[in-house]
Amino acid sequence: MPSSPPTDEAVRLLEADLRAERQPLTDLDTEHAWHAFIRFGRRRFDTPNTADVDGQRLARSSR
Repeated sequence: MPSSPPTDEAVRLLEADLRAERQPLTDLDTEHAWHAFIRFGRRRFDTPNTADVDGQRLARSSR
């Protein structure tokens, strides 16, 4: 299994996905930007194993 990239690589990887659409970034339309964002969103980044790692401010209850 490939290792997950660190979160500080996120911007570089999103820009790479946008460039993969083979258009200048200034010429991207909504559809091409969306495809790049979907590819980016499928990545799993190396994050700490803490309750708030997903960005939510409240810890989830264990029901």
